[in-house]
Amino acid sequence: MSIINPICAQEGGTGVNGLSIGSTTNNTYSALVIQGANKPYFESGKRDIVFKFKDAGMSAVRAYRNGWYGTYLQFLTSHDTTTVSLRPRMHIDSFGRVGIGTTNPLKELDVNGTIRANSFIITNGNISIGTANTEGYKLAVNGIIGAAEIIVKPDWADFVFKKDYKLPTLCEVKKHIEEKGTLPGIPSDADVKANGVGLGETNALLLQKIEELTLYVIKQQEEINELKEEIKNK
Repeated sequence: MSIINPICAQEGGTGVNGLSIGSTTNNTYSALVIQGANKPYFESGKRDIVFKFKDAGMSAVRAYRNGWYGTYLQFLTSHDTTTVSLRPRMHIDSFGRVGIGTTNPLKELDVNGTIRANSFIITNGNISIGTANTEGYKLAVNGIIGAAEIIVKPDWADFVFKKDYKLPTLCEVKKHIEEKGTLPGIPSDADVKANGVGLGETNALLLQKIEELTLYVIKQQEEINELKEEIKNK
């Protein structure tokens, strides 16, 4: 057995027992220190702890630094093939950002691939899918959403059936349609194109118009019945 780099072991002292590899300096503050002859600038000057397996591939932990004091840490594995090639699977940069499938994480967790989870909880913030701009929405999706069911909880329109509700006359409705081109309370085509529509709000408005229409029909039926009664009594 040959020792290429010196090994220094220290017992006792002011710190913990330590082992230094690649250095003759006593190590009294860390359990294990690995040091090389050159400064490990960037990935080309890496420090690896490699785990080799007989008749198989290998895994490794890699450490290196940038051009100043910042350091990086990587975890590497090899594919299940006869050609052994270590590849970074997880990367931690000097800002603490973690990259999985990428060595250039731009956020605290940056994943280049698909995530599968039993649950996903976000306590604060917004989510964007297909876009980088949420435009202030809690969930922004640039695309088509397919769902078996969507539940919204808006204010409902049962106030139409209350006795103090002022039902617009059909003459008032006709005048509004002629002037605005919409039913009272319904957004115009231009408004919808500019601002979109809310599912809950729109359903409540449609229900309000259905309930108003029901009251018109009931009132007209009462008038028809009165006319029938007058004709019958003549």
